[in-house]
Amino acid sequence: RDPSADAVASGTAFLYIVAPFYVMIAAKLAADGVLRGTGRMKQFLLATFTDLVIRVILSYLFSGPFGYAGIWASWPIGWFIAFLMATFFCLRCKEMKKGRRRQRQKPRNCKSEHVASFRAFLV
Repeated sequence: RDPSADAVASGTAFLYIVAPFYVMIAAKLAADGVLRGTGRMKQFLLATFTDLVIRVILSYLFSGPFGYAGIWASWPIGWFIAFLMATFFCLRCKEMKKGRRRQRQKPRNCKSEHVASFRAFLV
């Protein structure tokens, strides 16, 4: 068989499995942006690393019985769990309920005036 035909068939199979879930990953990325914007980096990192760990574990478990399709199927599962986590963290965020951002601390020992003014601009 032609190697390029195999590559096209493999890419097509990947897209059939993963593409229907792109709307969910877009919603997850929006929730991640809200978490980062409100300064909830711990929650953002927890959801992101959970997604990564779940995808790796499920890829390992699903690759035996399902082959490449099992690896690709692990992506939407990880995305979905991370989406649920990020959404849960967003719903618990007090700043979102009040409609304002969390107050940030003033920078300590800022050596450059430019960095200090940029940080003040962000706050």
